[in-house]
Amino acid sequence: MARSQEIDWPTGLSSDLLPGFELHTAAQLEEIAPYINRVFDYPGTTKLVEPARREAGQWSLRAVNLSHMTLVALHMGSDVRVEIGPIPAYHISIALGGQVNCHFGNDVVPVGHGVASVHSPRESASLPHWSSSTELLCLRIRPSSMRRELGGIIGKSVASTITFNHHLDLTSPAGSSWLRCVQLLCAELSEADSLARLSRGHLDQLERLVMSSLLRAHMSEYSEAISDESAPSRWRMVKLAQEAIDDDPGRAWSLSDLASLTGVSGRRLQQGFHIQLGVSPMTYLSNTRLERVHLDLLADKGPVSDVATWWGFTHFGRFAGAYRKRFGELPSETLKRARAIIL
Repeated sequence: MARSQEIDWPTGLSSDLLPGFELHTAAQLEEIAPYINRVFDYPGTTKLVEPARREAGQWSLRAVNLSHMTLVALHMGSDVRVEIGPIPAYHISIALGGQVNCHFGNDVVPVGHGVASVHSPRESASLPHWSSSTELLCLRIRPSSMRRELGGIIGKSVASTITFNHHLDLTSPAGSSWLRCVQLLCAELSEADSLARLSRGHLDQLERLVMSSLLRAHMSEYSEAISDESAPSRWRMVKLAQEAIDDDPGRAWSLSDLASLTGVSGRRLQQGFHIQLGVSPMTYLSNTRLERVHLDLLADKGPVSDVATWWGFTHFGRFAGAYRKRFGELPSETLKRARAIIL
């Protein structure tokens, strides 16, 4: 694996790389440990063990909790040993200074000098010697968010845990690209007036950029499916949105909801629908709802207002007009015909 000089982070990122966000400092491990466990949601099997000979240093932790992930800058005040039990999230460690070996059984990742460690959910790990000279930036990513992002890339829902290779080479072209996405997110969060701090939508896109870039840059069991995305990607995103609508057409879907689900922008999703189906996503949703209402009325499943409300229509005047345009009669006429046939 390639090696290079220490990572050149913009603005000399350190434990204060996230100004304005939650900061904890302490003189003893016992004081900082509860905060570490809280931000990482470590299981009870995780242990931080300080050596008998304590060093005089300050422990510091700065964390920001976002929609899809938590970012933590962590500096130990003395040398420690860390035993991490099976954790419920993805945990990526990047050295801001120094180096620490992360052990996944017999697989050892030298975090630092262009290498990051990637800890997948339900895996255990250990750091036998985390020295006080080593400072880490840790990304804790929610598994549900990672699965949704992967589903948008490969065009189908993902239910299983994605398992990554433990070694992430930050000096490779793909690894460097992912690292720049992380740097961008940190830089945006570090500025009080940045778009990321002012716009939840913009921040969400940056978080998803970090996740999608990791999926494309790093080896997992889905790498082959991800690398095969280019040609049929438009069809996959349309199919994924179609399936979501067909499964639950009564849900209050918005274009942004469907775009988020498929991992593309609303504009790109609309383009895909027009090319593949000749209609917009919201027109497809409306047509699907009308079909469900039509079938329920033919089966005499209730009054028109109840059936229409069940399938997501709230403006009955517009609903009746759309229904008549599609089926050539008012919904009340459909129900009347159905009752005549049943009787």
